[in-house]
Amino acid sequence: MRTTAGTTQPTEEPHVRQEKERQTREAPKLADVDLSAAVDTVETYTRHLNTLQLKLLSLQQRYVHEGRRAIIVFEGWDAAGKGGVIRRINERLGPGLIKVRSRRGGVPR
Repeated sequence: MRTTAGTTQPTEEPHVRQEKERQTREAPKLADVDLSAAVDTVETYTRHLNTLQLKLLSLQQRYVHEGRRAIIVFEGWDAAGKGGVIRRINERLGPGLIKVRSRRGGVPR
């Protein structure tokens, strides 16, 4: 811990504070998602998709530069659209930096 200039109260190191904030955040719940939301036109969808793909490309480049790794997991029922989402995500990313793996679910008891 360190003290703030001119005061005697200790302050937390930034990485300690960030970790505490991360731990207190709740994961989003599916019940909170508006499943009735829809895209108005194909043009709107394409524009939004391009924006998100470029953001993901920027994130990928930053991770490569910093020597970091990431895992993205898609879980869902068969025919839920996971494959299409994965294809759209990978359209603009560096192909040599991505590994897509398929995992089979557990055996029902």
